[in-house]
Amino acid sequence: MHSRFHIFALFLLVLTFAFIAAVHAAPERPARESDAAQSVLVAGGDVFSGGLVAVWTNGLAYAAADTNALAGATVAGIADRSAKAGDTVLARRGRFLLDADGAALKPADFGKTCYVAGPSSVTTQVAAQQDIAAGRVSGFEPGSDGTNNAVWVNVGW
Repeated sequence: MHSRFHIFALFLLVLTFAFIAAVHAAPERPARESDAAQSVLVAGGDVFSGGLVAVWTNGLAYAAADTNALAGATVAGIADRSAKAGDTVLARRGRFLLDADGAALKPADFGKTCYVAGPSSVTTQVAAQQDIAAGRVSGFEPGSDGTNNAVWVNVGW
C-alpha cells in the first residue's frame, strides 16, 4: 500500500517534469521585417521561376512586363516556381537582385521606387511606359563596365 508521502512525491515529480517541459518548449519566433511573406495566386498566363509576378485587374497572376496588356497591374512578388495558366504560383516578397534595364538606375535612386521593365528587370519611372511599381531600390551591383547591371529591390512591400 502506498503511503501519502509516496503519492505526494510522485505528484511533485510529475509537476516538476511538466514545469521543465513548459520552460524548454520552443518559443514562438517573432516575425522579422526580413522574413519573406508570400501570396498564393492563380496564374492567368505563363509565370517564370524567379521572375516578377504582376496581379492584373482580373485578380490573376502574370509574368510582369511593361506592356499595355498589364496596364494597372500590381507586383505581388517573385515567383518561387514556373507556372502555366490555371496553376497556382507562390509570390514571395523580400529583397531580390534583379537586372537593371540599361544604366537608367543610379545610386541617387537608392530608396526610390523602381518600375517593371520585364519579368526580371527594373527601370526608372521615366523609362517605363506603364509605371508598374516593382519595389524600392535598396542597393546596386556594378558590372565589369562600371554601370549598374543589377539592382537590389525590396519587392512587394
